Amino acid sequence: MRPPPSLSTPILPRETTPGASHLPHRSRGPCPASAARARALAGMLVSAAACATALTACRGDSSADPATEPSANLVMVPAGTVRFLAVGEFTRAGFPAAPPWQQARIEQPLRVMRQLVSQADYARCVAAQHCKPADGQDRRGASASAQLPVTGVSWVDAQAYAQWLAAETGLPYRLPRYEEWVLLAGDAFEEAAPLDEYRPDNPAQYWLQQYAREMARASVEPAPQPLGHFGRNAYGIEDLGGNVWEWTDTCYTRTALADGAAPLALSENCGIRAVAGQHPSFIPDFIRDARSGACSVGAPPSNLGIRLVVAAPPGR
Repeated sequence: MRPPPSLSTPILPRETTPGASHLPHRSRGPCPASAARARALAGMLVSAAACATALTACRGDSSADPATEPSANLVMVPAGTVRFLAVGEFTRAGFPAAPPWQQARIEQPLRVMRQLVSQADYARCVAAQHCKPADGQDRRGASASAQLPVTGVSWVDAQAYAQWLAAETGLPYRLPRYEEWVLLAGDAFEEAAPLDEYRPDNPAQYWLQQYAREMARASVEPAPQPLGHFGRNAYGIEDLGGNVWEWTDTCYTRTALADGAAPLALSENCGIRAVAGQHPSFIPDFIRDARSGACSVGAPPSNLGIRLVVAAPPGR
């Protein structure tokens, strides 16, 4: 994963509202006071109609610009096809094998959180007694910052937050699948080169290669940085190349490969989930700090955080 380029977020143009014509009115009675009241009421109706017209014009058609939805802090990512190395563990004839290339089609556009969930956002779920406090925080949320991403949260915590936010907003928030995360990462995603296959005369070669690559990864500053610190990608999504890995809904899989890349057998363990960031990792769903020993080899993710998506309505 390379740090994403810093791009300016496009601003939706404001639409002008044509002037509203005044409604005709006349006094139907001999009483001047009644006529005055009628004129005042007509004026109020004109103002209300003009306000409604203005609000409609300002709201506009949000599908006109698919880049952003600033009112909900969501970014629109169009449907598309992604190609990446399959995540999980792969074997061939009982020995470790290089993961095959995988292509996935995301059929529906996604609305994606521009920023990671902040400490203050998560603290509101804690205050509502739907989420457990993140590591280092209490139920009062006194030290929760609106400028720092929430970290020290497990997949279970992330699921609880998504459920709470969906109930609060009426939008079906959820964690992305790994292939969806690759799509939303866009130009910030860079796939690592696949490792060589094992040699029958030295089946440990693949593990040694994997360990050497993981240990050679550049060390990452562990302290969470303010939101936006690591820049944004072409969609306007921030901090994808930063030091907070993001929980996904993809389960850990073990796949036995036949000749070529065809799967021979597959087993799935949804007690372990993929986290996406500078490199993919698999973390047990209850772990809040990957540095505590959740990863088997190499440099673990520095921090675990949350970014949610919403499937766009049909036709968007």
